[in-house]
Amino acid sequence: MIEIGYEVDQSGWIAVVFDMRENAKPDGQWGPYAGDNMLEMDHWFNTIDKMYRSEGAVEVTLLDGSVKLIDFESSGEDLNIFGIMIKDVLIKARISGMFSTLPLAERCIMGVEELAGSYGWPHYENMETEGNVLA
Repeated sequence: MIEIGYEVDQSGWIAVVFDMRENAKPDGQWGPYAGDNMLEMDHWFNTIDKMYRSEGAVEVTLLDGSVKLIDFESSGEDLNIFGIMIKDVLIKARISGMFSTLPLAERCIMGVEELAGSYGWPHYENMETEGNVLA
């Protein structure tokens, strides 16, 4: 499994974990391995922290260059925009063939998980189809 884990509201980071378990699944077991390859994303945390401290709106620039306003009154689901963008990058990487040179298992899935569980992709019931790295 190729798992991308991230966290935005207590710190800011992203990590790619290659889960080598035979029946790897999105169960949070990737967490202990994230620290070795974690990329700090301080600007994510600083932006969200600013929103919480000022109870005002912050701008998040999306992959297409558009801007989404997230404010203190927004639902926690608005923070899922980070996970959605990571998912979109992962799908584009698959489409472009980025994974084709990796030594992958016959059954290799990919996914995105927010550390505290507020966002996860793909849903368990779609894991084998939507998350199939070889699709």
